[in-house]
Amino acid sequence: MAKGKDIGLTLISLAFVAIGVFLLIEGDPEDRVMALGATIFFGACALVGLMQFVPHQRAALDSEGGLTIQPDRIQLTGMAIAAIGMAAGCALLAPLAAADNRPVVSIAGYLGVVFFGFGGLFILWRVITDKPLARIDQEGVRTFGARAWSLAWRDIGGVSSGTIAGQPFIAFDVDLSRAPRAAQSRYTIGVHGSRLRFEDLQSATFELWQRHRDASAPAALQH
Repeated sequence: MAKGKDIGLTLISLAFVAIGVFLLIEGDPEDRVMALGATIFFGACALVGLMQFVPHQRAALDSEGGLTIQPDRIQLTGMAIAAIGMAAGCALLAPLAAADNRPVVSIAGYLGVVFFGFGGLFILWRVITDKPLARIDQEGVRTFGARAWSLAWRDIGGVSSGTIAGQPFIAFDVDLSRAPRAAQSRYTIGVHGSRLRFEDLQSATFELWQRHRDASAPAALQH
């Protein structure tokens, strides 16, 4: 279903790009700025859609017994270019909407400049820093970035998988009787922003979780 939506949105965006290019060539000169803005904006949208079809990367536990989720620099660079393109398209369309006495559209355009512009710069920062997104190993799970968190296996009460808005994820239910007081009841990780196959992340996670359970079972039986 998600792939179908990606294909549909990409095709619609490409159709608007074709219309924009046609208006740039054959349209009224007074409308060329608007046509350029629409072409850039929908071209960026099409790029976002096309990036969803970048082949995934297979992975397994490394020599240290862990799996690192690395950001896909190619995909992130494409997303950054797309976001900046959307910001540029909004910047061209917003003043035209204001001149045409459409304040709501104009305000939305300027908000788009800020949202997509800062979003593109943030993605570029992620490309430059090249920090891992997350790592799961024999010690537990940890993520990196502004909202980084870490969990030891002993603090996890259960592991499951699910999907939200077409994006699969691994959920870690926290054993609040063992975890630090500041811990949340559930944490999640996924493969969004990387080229890693979700099936490989899922397989590695459940393998490490099972190893932890096997290793802790004798100690539990002693009690």
